[in-house]
Amino acid sequence: INNSTTEIVIYVLLRSPTGATQRIPATDLASVLTSPNIANQLKSGMFVTNVISKVAFTSSQLSLYLDKPPVGISPVLWEQAKQENPDPVKLIPVPLVGFKAISERLRLQKEQSEAHFARVELIGKEVEDIRAVQANTL
Repeated sequence: INNSTTEIVIYVLLRSPTGATQRIPATDLASVLTSPNIANQLKSGMFVTNVISKVAFTSSQLSLYLDKPPVGISPVLWEQAKQENPDPVKLIPVPLVGFKAISERLRLQKEQSEAHFARVELIGKEVEDIRAVQANTL
């Protein structure tokens, strides 16, 4: 995602007449939204450029992924990556192989850092404005 695009995550709940709800699987929703008729409407009316389904690993898939280190990754390093994972519920270790992958990760981290810095600057300005208003009302 760059400065000219936005990512939107949607969930669809199907509510029956009895009031029971069922969440529509992301793959089913993506399948409908990428059908030619709907995709054209989204593209022309809402400027949607891409629809993907965001799905999580099942516990068995996660175990299968984590139990065996990827090809070319030392079992010791893989175990260290799993142990040092700051949030094993939400994050999984992903090896970066080669200069291009590391360079891309660095670029993305720099973009994220700049976005955080800009937000902190904006919040600081808002705090100053609030203080100025309070000082003028006292």
